[in-house]
Amino acid sequence: ESVLGRLISATSERDAVEILERLGWASGTVVVPVVIRCDPELALTSQRSLDSVTQTVESVFTGTRGRAIPATAGVVGALLTAPAGHVDPAALASELRHDIAGALRDRGQAAGAAIGVGRPATSGLEVAQEFRSAAWAATWAALSEDGVRIAPGGDQRTTRQLFTLEVGLAPAVAEQIDRIGRVQSHDMRHGTDLLETLAVFVR
Repeated sequence: ESVLGRLISATSERDAVEILERLGWASGTVVVPVVIRCDPELALTSQRSLDSVTQTVESVFTGTRGRAIPATAGVVGALLTAPAGHVDPAALASELRHDIAGALRDRGQAAGAAIGVGRPATSGLEVAQEFRSAAWAATWAALSEDGVRIAPGGDQRTTRQLFTLEVGLAPAVAEQIDRIGRVQSHDMRHGTDLLETLAVFVR
């Protein structure tokens, strides 16, 4: 199981802190969890190409900005160092979208990326919970238009409210969202690609 998968699966403060401290996180530090799904359009034709794009996305998180977290092929987790004071996840996400698109363009890689951004967190368990939220948001971003795109995590109700114009569909949509989340959690824990397989089938 990947480091990101174990962190997303953490259910206690102790377990989450142990994983995060190995990544260099200091307890009480404000961080913004991010999950990126590389090539959500499934345009790449080889594992080597996907690995290369994944490395490009990981390179965006070097230096003082944050730290990439080992995950499965095509998935990048990152802990963004949050500036002191107010943190604006939407502004951070927009900056990330710009930087990731630029890195892919500079290396001539024709691939998109779906970015899910969690809310700022300070405790180990909060960070783990926001990583789950960010992974869920990245899944929704992957279902939107092509290119590098973002979706905010943290409040799943926001996405569900998009469907309340058709009240009759809302319960069914909410149920499918939960199912997609469970499939993604399984992929993160076991290093499988069931969600990608489902995406291919649906398309």
